[in-house]
Parts: sequence; structure tokens; C-alpha cells
Amino acid sequence: MQDSPLSITASITGILTFIAAICAFVYVRYNTLRSGQEEILTILESVTATVEESRAIAHGGLAGDDPDSSRLTRLVSELYSIELAILAQCMTVFGMDLDQMQLGSRPSESTSTTWKDVVKEVNEAQQRWQQPQRRKTWGLRKIEKHIKPMIEFIDSRPILSIGWAITISVLSLGATPTMIRWYGARKKVLEKIQQREIIRSRLLFHQIALANSIASSQEILVRGLVQENVKLESRLSQLNDIAMYTNESIRRLAHDNNEIKGLIVSLISPASQQDRTQKPDTVRSRSSSGSSSDSNPTKKPSKIRKRTVRSRSSSGSSSDSSSANQHNKIRKRTVRPGSSSESSSDEADVLAPGEGRDMLVDQAEAKPE
Repeated sequence: MQDSPLSITASITGILTFIAAICAFVYVRYNTLRSGQEEILTILESVTATVEESRAIAHGGLAGDDPDSSRLTRLVSELYSIELAILAQCMTVFGMDLDQMQLGSRPSESTSTTWKDVVKEVNEAQQRWQQPQRRKTWGLRKIEKHIKPMIEFIDSRPILSIGWAITISVLSLGATPTMIRWYGARKKVLEKIQQREIIRSRLLFHQIALANSIASSQEILVRGLVQENVKLESRLSQLNDIAMYTNESIRRLAHDNNEIKGLIVSLISPASQQDRTQKPDTVRSRSSSGSSSDSNPTKKPSKIRKRTVRSRSSSGSSSDSSSANQHNKIRKRTVRPGSSSESSSDEADVLAPGEGRDMLVDQAEAKPE
């Protein structure tokens, strides 16, 4: 009995579909393994590049008094804990010994629950790495007794060994123990990476908010400084005006002082000239009286005294009249409108020293008697 064309077509289609599914499986598996290798290397590099800085910040960061700094330290500590968990999973995938990880003490401002979870995950990863190693050594020792003759038989025939290697490579499709361990821990690592990205975004937003608050406080401070600068400039302008007024007052006082000095000099110079003109007359009268007394030594002292008194009175009257006339001239020259009579009389008394000088001469001559 012959099959219908429809059944033959269906059989061929099923066979082709099965072959296409196998090819798709091989392609997907190959790409997955290749991308998995790149994925794990990228994650490991990103973690190792930031874990040291995160550790230094988490252990060295000191919480401040304000809530912003304490929150910042707490976020950094959480980031450090998650990066440690990711690093532990990556080290397990690559078959590294987790004893090399230095967890140290719990960072400041980190929650105890988060740190305990990190330590627990690291210990679990270490146990998962140790169990396959123990099973591998124990299974090889147990199976070695049964498969050792088969292995020797395959090794003795090169064709069988080549076929066995091809079969294993086709079945594995490049799957290494590292990739097998990676796909066992990939889900947990991706969850931790998602948590890390969330904490990084929160940390970035908090840093932006902190920078904004600092900028606003700095802006307020700058505004206060600008206002203080304006006040200071106004005060400096006031001080400058006061200094200019003071300098102008000093100039006026100096000018008035020069005028007063000139007035005093103009008042004193005529009096000094008058004294100089009076001195030769008094010297001549005294010399003439002295010569007459020497020529007539036999006359009585009373007559000499009368003559000297008369000469003195005549000379005094003449000097008084001349000094009075000179004084009146000086008063006419120097007295200005608005000046008091008392000040002019005082200046006249000061500038007419002839009378006082004659009185002193009389007293000096009267002492020998």
C-alpha cells in the first residue's frame, strides 16, 4: 500500500523541522556559551575595579552629625556589601579559593542584616565549590575500577578515541566546567547586579541632592557677603567724605594762621624800628651829662641831680610825645573796622616800651644815692 503524497510531505516536513530545531539549539547554545564567557569576565572586571574603593570608603567613612552624610555612608556600605557578594559568586565560578577574600569587620553605618547576608552567601559559595571537588575525587575513585578496562581499550585503538572525542565535543558544544558553574550562579549574580545598580542610582541621586543643598547654602552665603560688601562700601564713602572735610578744615586753619602771623609781623615791625631810632638819642644825652659832670667835679650833688632830672624829664617828655605820635599813627594803620578799643589799647601798651625803659634807668641811677 502506497502512502499518499500528503503523508509523505508531512513526514518530510517533520524531519526537516526536527533538523532545524537541532540546529537552532546548537546555535543558541553556542552563542549563549560565548556570551556567557564575555558576561562573566565583564562582571568580574567591574566588581574588582570598584570593590577596593568601596571598601576604603565604607571602612574609612565617618558618619557626620547631619542626616545627609549618615545616609551617604549607609548607601556606600550597602554597595560594598553587594559587591562582595557578587565577587564571591564570580570567584566560585572561576574555581578560586574564597579564603583569599578579606571580608574584615562590618563597615560602619551598614545594617547587620546586610552584612550577615553577605557573609552567608560567601560561605555558601565556598561550600558549593568544595562539594564538587570532593564528589569529583570520590566519584573518580569509585568509577575508576569499572571503567578502567574500557578506557584502556579505547586508548589502544586511535579510531575509537577520536570518535569518542568528537562525540563528547558535539554533546558538550563547548560547555566547560566554568560555564556550567556560571549558569548555576548566573540568576543570583544578576539579581545582585540589579540591586547594585539600584543602590548606585540612589547614591547618585543623593549626591546630586547633597551638592544642590551645598550650592544653595553657598549662594546664601555669597548673597550675605555681597550685602556686607555694599554696606562696607557705603561706610568707606562716608569716611572718605569725612576725611575730605577734615583736610579742607585743616587747609582753612593753616590759611588763617598765616594771615594772623602776617598781621602780628606787621604790628611788631614798626615798634622795633621805633626802638632802634630812640636808642641813639638816649645814648647821646647820657654821654653829654656824663662829660659835664666830669668837667665840674666841685659842684654839689644836688645840682647835678636837678640837672639830670630836668634832662630826663625833657628827654622823657620828648620821647613820650614822639612815642605817642608814633603810637597814634600805628593805631590808625592797624585798627580795622569791627575791632574793639580794648584790644587796640593793649597793643599800644605793648608797642610803647619807652616809658618802662626810662623808669628802669632812674631806678638804677638812684641806687648809689
